[in-house]
Amino acid sequence: MKRKVLTIFLVGMLAITAVTGCGNKNTTDTKKETTATTKTEKEEYKTIGEEDKDAYKVTLKNETGQDIVSVSVKSSSEENYPDSFLKEADTYKKDETRVLYYKPSEEAAKETATESGKALPVEYTIQLTLADKTIVELHAFPFDDMEKGEIKIQDGVAYLTYERDGAEVSTLDAELATKAQKEQDEKAKAEAEAAAQAQAEAAAQAQAEAAAQAEAAAAQEQTNQSTYTESSDGGSQTYTEPTPAPAPTPSADTSSSDDGCIGDGLTY
Repeated sequence: MKRKVLTIFLVGMLAITAVTGCGNKNTTDTKKETTATTKTEKEEYKTIGEEDKDAYKVTLKNETGQDIVSVSVKSSSEENYPDSFLKEADTYKKDETRVLYYKPSEEAAKETATESGKALPVEYTIQLTLADKTIVELHAFPFDDMEKGEIKIQDGVAYLTYERDGAEVSTLDAELATKAQKEQDEKAKAEAEAAAQAQAEAAAQAQAEAAAQAEAAAAQEQTNQSTYTESSDGGSQTYTEPTPAPAPTPSADTSSSDDGCIGDGLTY
């Protein structure tokens, strides 16, 4: 009886060991598969810009509807965009997800001071060139506010969508306001340039008219002066007096209607 119980016990232990061994194997296999999947996901995202531990890092999906052939970033303290972050012959494909790295230079990261001396926070703008050569911009790019997002275009305006604190954020309204302000500034600039051009043309015309009037006055003065002509054979000179102005016509004097009569009718 004891031998039978011992046999059953041993069989049970072997079964538990087998199950435990299979469980460990399955766990190990799952960990390997997860690790492999994570590596594959990291490898499938190409990068834009140079990877750096101090650089901003944002994962972006291209949902513009076109390939992107150029990506450049500048700060508010810079006048011009630097060269494209995409390498030569590299194209950011439509619906492709990539990781953007951007590390501003010390000069680019400097705050811009206003005339009053107040420092303005640095803002970054991303310029995108699409496959059809259209150039769009993403203003006030939220590097500090997002880790992952999508690039979209509506009505010719590029904007971002991303999540923040569990809520979806869109920069479309801000981009439309920026576009409207830019168009207003350009219109005001064009009007000011046109007004300055018109003023310059009016001043030039007034100057030309004044010069013409001065020339005409000089010619008239020369005509009114005495002229001398020298004969071609004997050197004699002829003096020509200017034409005298006609004498004024005397007005009728009713007080002298008696034809010189004085007092008692004597005439002289």
